[in-house]
Amino acid sequence: MVGKSTVKPVSIPKPWRGDDMAETPRKWLRPLNKLQIDELLCIAAKVEKDGLPLNEIQAGLYPLPTLEKDIAEWRRTLQSGAGMVLVRGVPVIDDGTYRNGIKQMGRPVQPVFTAFYDDGVVWPGGEREHVDAVIFATGFRPNLDFLSGLSPNANLDPTEHHKGISTRFPRLAFCGRSGQNGFASATLRGVGRDAELVVRHVLQKG
Repeated sequence: MVGKSTVKPVSIPKPWRGDDMAETPRKWLRPLNKLQIDELLCIAAKVEKDGLPLNEIQAGLYPLPTLEKDIAEWRRTLQSGAGMVLVRGVPVIDDGTYRNGIKQMGRPVQPVFTAFYDDGVVWPGGEREHVDAVIFATGFRPNLDFLSGLSPNANLDPTEHHKGISTRFPRLAFCGRSGQNGFASATLRGVGRDAELVVRHVLQKG
């Protein structure tokens, strides 16, 4: 004899489905405003100026009065709410490495090129420059609309790939796509391995 089930639906906030989150982004999305971003940049500049090792940086030394309440709310959401928070708008904090790298390049940063030609790219002023490879950093969410012009056939997907290597264009490759080579491909933990495979392919193609 089988008794009646006593299992009840889980009513706490943490269990959720993807479509639930898509319909209610306020549960987990936390976009930063200009005031909050400016505060982060000011603190980052102070940290860089002080030159403390990472293990000596403490919250008490660098208060965030504008973000303090928000951070507390994020903590509550992680601990007793949906269990997930995505903070958008966090600026790239440069300790000087990137600025110095750009200076060593010997040329100023300029707007993205306007077209490709057989051996390189065409800059907005019409100048042509030979390049060996082009790396598009499109952000965490793929922004690949610019590839649509590669294929004259609208039914062919130019982003189709196998383990990061385009199946349509042999010299086109991707890195960081979800499920590219495994579960961790779209994470910092897994993207390094994928990048190694892609770079090896690019070098072989010359």
